[in-house]
Amino acid sequence: MKLPVSVLLASIALAACDGSSRDRAAIMEFCETEVGMETAECECLTDAAEEKLDDELFAKFADIARNNGEGDVAVSSNSTREQRQVFEFILEAAPRCVFGQE
Repeated sequence: MKLPVSVLLASIALAACDGSSRDRAAIMEFCETEVGMETAECECLTDAAEEKLDDELFAKFADIARNNGEGDVAVSSNSTREQRQVFEFILEAAPRCVFGQE
């Protein structure tokens, strides 16, 4: 069963960009196996996260993916800049990657 897109994006993004292949692989695996999304959707979301999130936030995102969506990073504990990155990522990626809207 697929989780709502906003839940997926928030859980991954709030946890996560050093851009390394290990981080990308962890995010892709979580997206496909734990969330049940299609490979193309997961690639799109991972690309969007890499583009919108800075290296540190992307690394947090990957750490949560490695821990099956579990993480101790909450929106309220992120800086205003990090929160803005997360919400920009969600607003840009969800319609484009999951719903096929530009």
